Amino acid sequence: MHEWLAHQVLIFKELQSITVEALEKQQLPEKECKALIQKLKDKGLCTQGETCSYVGVVEIKGEAKPYLLCFFPKYYNIDAIDGQNFLKDTSGELDAFKTILKAIHKYQREEKQTSVSEHPLRIQTDFEHENHTGSKLSLAVQLIDDYLQNGLYSNMQSLHRRCGNGEINWQRTVDTTYPLIRNAQPYYMEYWTTERTVNTETLIAKLHEAVVADCSNRLAASGLADLLDLPTPFLGEGVALEEFADERVLLNLIEQEMRVQFVTQKQHLLQLMHHYIQNVVLAQNDSKTFSLFGTSSFHTLWEKVCGRVFGNQLNADIFSGYESRSRWTIDKKDLEAPSKDSEDGTKLRPDFVALNSKADTLYILDAKYYDPDFVNLQRCPGVGDVNKQHLYQMTYHPLIKQNNLQVVNAFLMPKPMIKAETGKISVCCSLFEKAKVLDGDGCAFKIAPIQTALIDPGALFKDYLANLCGGVEHELLSTLKPETVLESEHKRRI
Repeated sequence: MHEWLAHQVLIFKELQSITVEALEKQQLPEKECKALIQKLKDKGLCTQGETCSYVGVVEIKGEAKPYLLCFFPKYYNIDAIDGQNFLKDTSGELDAFKTILKAIHKYQREEKQTSVSEHPLRIQTDFEHENHTGSKLSLAVQLIDDYLQNGLYSNMQSLHRRCGNGEINWQRTVDTTYPLIRNAQPYYMEYWTTERTVNTETLIAKLHEAVVADCSNRLAASGLADLLDLPTPFLGEGVALEEFADERVLLNLIEQEMRVQFVTQKQHLLQLMHHYIQNVVLAQNDSKTFSLFGTSSFHTLWEKVCGRVFGNQLNADIFSGYESRSRWTIDKKDLEAPSKDSEDGTKLRPDFVALNSKADTLYILDAKYYDPDFVNLQRCPGVGDVNKQHLYQMTYHPLIKQNNLQVVNAFLMPKPMIKAETGKISVCCSLFEKAKVLDGDGCAFKIAPIQTALIDPGALFKDYLANLCGGVEHELLSTLKPETVLESEHKRRI
């Protein structure tokens, strides 16, 4: 029996209130309920009262038993999920949750690689920006990821041998060996060679092995290794980290190696190992009773995954130069706002634009991480969101006009569906229904309505995990219909 199956599983979803009553329904004693809620508040997971804006897993060691809190995204219906049998689930709920965690894992791994390449000397952990630095589960996952990608820590060792089998070192040979001269030509009867070997027998390499083994043990015990289908190298092997040496000595050993190591990946690994020993092994009891893996920014993941799977072309050359910036007239002098990122509010730039394979339709998409109620029109995009999409169409009007493009302007929102529902739900809205506008050349065009594609997150994440890009013709976008917005034909030039 896996050790992690002894955890009592508690099922929640993002933005759900974690109250004593809610915990008691999952058969927790009142004393444990209050302690658990306080722990979540102390760690910053409950940001507004008792509401947790979080997707992932939280492991908490209670007085009587360990608890595994599983937080689903806000769009998921968890009413029928039985926490007591969740880890043995065969109905698909466990697989769905594993897919969500794997998507989080892949996204964080990719973002971390980008961050390391841009800031090679700065340690990054999954929750650094969310006040969760030092979580033993997130650090353990990072260390396992690095080992699976790069192997055991090693250094290249150069050995100089007289008349060896390696590459001849002519500089050393000329400097230290007397040649035999014949017909004004030097002949070296002896020479030096340089042999380069990979050394994995150093103390720091053995420490790395012990750290990876410790990570494997922690991930296996928490169940996260099974939830992520993550290998656990050196599980139960080698010298235990606690028996390796005094932790302060280990930290000094890593710091000494960092001073002579200049390879970016190895610098980052050494920083991770230092962080792990300092914040997990040497941590106070609080850290040993609370750990987590997940994200408080699931909306960002949703936006990035939609862009990846549906083929965002925003940075393609054909779309450059169309971002609108505000223009000011001050004392009859025209001034244009500086070109800055869209966060400054000085540039009108969509999140996603792309052309279809025939290059006759422009897709302007906005991934909205909403949980809409279209029956009562609650939790839907507001007037500002709809108006901005209309303005994006106007921004790209010169491109549309020049190439006689049709337009798809749409929101992308998550909605778990059964297979029979996929592609059959259509939602549309507009601020300017049937309105026509004249551009500067007197050409009439209409404002396309804003459609909504309800995307099955499970199918989307599976394509993301498989590195599949279906483009804007993906079947998940099959409800979106192109709109003809120009009044007359224009010669296409793409």
